Amino acid sequence: STNQTLTTNTNKYISDYGKYVNKKTVTPSGGSATTVISYLQTTTSSPDAYWQTGDIDDTSSFTRAITALCGSGGGILTLKARHYSISSTVTITCPIQVHGAGWQTGFASTGQYDYSTTQGSWIDVKTSSTDSPISITGTGANGSSVKDVAFFYSTPGTTTTGVFTPTTQAPTLSITNIGGDVSIHNVFMPGVYKGIYADNAGRVNIDGLYGQFFSYAYQADDDYDVTRVNNVHSWVYWSQDSAVVTWQQLHTNVIRLGRVDIPFIDHIFAFVAWSGIQTFQGTNGIANGVSIGTLSCDSVSHCLDIGSAGVTFSIGNMREFGQSGISSGVPYSNATAIAFESAGSGTILVGNLEARMIDAAPVWSGATSACSTVRIGNLIEDFTVSTQTTPHTAVEPTTCSTGGNLSVYLGTSPDVLLASGQTMSHSGDNAKVYFATPSQQ
Repeated sequence: STNQTLTTNTNKYISDYGKYVNKKTVTPSGGSATTVISYLQTTTSSPDAYWQTGDIDDTSSFTRAITALCGSGGGILTLKARHYSISSTVTITCPIQVHGAGWQTGFASTGQYDYSTTQGSWIDVKTSSTDSPISITGTGANGSSVKDVAFFYSTPGTTTTGVFTPTTQAPTLSITNIGGDVSIHNVFMPGVYKGIYADNAGRVNIDGLYGQFFSYAYQADDDYDVTRVNNVHSWVYWSQDSAVVTWQQLHTNVIRLGRVDIPFIDHIFAFVAWSGIQTFQGTNGIANGVSIGTLSCDSVSHCLDIGSAGVTFSIGNMREFGQSGISSGVPYSNATAIAFESAGSGTILVGNLEARMIDAAPVWSGATSACSTVRIGNLIEDFTVSTQTTPHTAVEPTTCSTGGNLSVYLGTSPDVLLASGQTMSHSGDNAKVYFATPSQQ
């Protein structure tokens, strides 16, 4: 109105409302000053809106769209249901929500499945072996997320004379130096070398990560807060050829944990891998206070593989199926549910452990320094296809320390399944197994 005088007009982010507002103070003619707050529409854009003549792929349009959103303090980057091509790293340094339109899975009974024309929102990765297609980095990127997007590599690997060699690539999603929160939801990575890499990321919240991985699905180090990892499904989405399976059972560790403090992990399914979860010595420490709800491993050598000293785990339910390959009917050599490598040690608490198609024992230790303690509430041990004539509940062929040993405590007597001619001996080599003594109350 021409009879009103505008005295202030400031755009301001009001945390109480969780969105940008326009705050104005107006003074009607002859009246009192009044503050008027109006909501602004959430900032949304798409790489398609920033395509320019001369662009050879979508890399530059992604960068332009993100730069524009960051200029407004962040926003939503919407991906259409099509294949985008990225040839160099797209870097996110402000709170960007990357929203796709979903994706479809495939399966090839022989050979490899071609995802090049699959429907949904796809990022076709053309980067060099040292460049991640998406990098979320810096404290300004706190609050970013990626959801409902799939990533496709045209050549995940090659097979020559029956030997598979994966194409070495940088992590598909790199999350570094955030010091806050980043969320990953419903992301698909069929046939990638490395999935999500998190270093000093603060809190990474994963809910839905699916794919076939040749190194790892998720690796974390220097995470000092409560990271949450839920619904990880590692499966043969790209290829189940025997050469690919052989590689994965020797090299794939679905989740790798360095220094992580009190992470919550649940609903993990690992298929065809060396390990479901593996620990390693991080830059500034080890995994501690790890809380796992359900961990299920199929055709996996070691469901839990401890490679660092002093870790602590609490696991509700664990299932190990240690088959060699995916249809052999025999266990992988030394297949076991819990393994301690030469530098590995710690305290592992398991509520329920189902160990099937294992070879020597559900718990194995090759530690040469500190000793470990494992406590299991309920245990099923299935040795019916084991190569061992005298299987064990726990085996430690090495000496973990002078006068020490691997100690396994069972809350109840285990259910043991043996083949004809096998004789059970619960304690093997230097390992000691203890049964709880039932006492009527």
